[in-house]
Amino acid sequence: MSLAFLAKKSWHTANINNQERVWLKEQEKEREKKKTELLQKQMKEEREMEELRQLQGGGQSTQNKLTWMYAPPISVQADADEYLMGKPKEDDKEDEHLKKVMKNEAVSQAFVEKQKDAISAYRDDMNKIRDDPLFAIKHAEKKQRERMLDNPLKVAEFKKDLEEKRLAKEAKKAAKKEAKKMKKEGKRRHDSDDDKDDWK
Repeated sequence: MSLAFLAKKSWHTANINNQERVWLKEQEKEREKKKTELLQKQMKEEREMEELRQLQGGGQSTQNKLTWMYAPPISVQADADEYLMGKPKEDDKEDEHLKKVMKNEAVSQAFVEKQKDAISAYRDDMNKIRDDPLFAIKHAEKKQRERMLDNPLKVAEFKKDLEEKRLAKEAKKAAKKEAKKMKKEGKRRHDSDDDKDDWK
């Protein structure tokens, strides 16, 4: 019995996709290594130049101290040189991933449908809110309240009405308290009359 079917499994090392991933990672590691070596070499050269300047007896001038600010980054210089030498420019990994996703029409169609559903659901919610009569009433009340608060005469009139209502409420409360007091005194008199009758 042959075990060749195992090479088709996603986890198997003989799978071509896994081999491709390993190869890509190795290539990326080599590029990183070359880049770090280049940076180290440039830094070493800069240090040597600095030491030579100091040995020649002159301190750094202010112009030399600021030259690094105006020089383009080392990685940009290296990329530009490689591009000018005819090396094809590498696409970003995100672009590659995007291309893969766009090739898969089922996934892209599902994504588009999901986006359409989300947009239509949002529009439906907004239409429901806009067409809701209670929302319209609350909105009209809010605008009316804002207009009233913007007018100082209306605010003064409103405060005056509130003060009158408060005074009327206090007067009513005092009258109620007085009536309760009178009722209590009347009951006491009645009780005291009953007590006098009992003593006789």
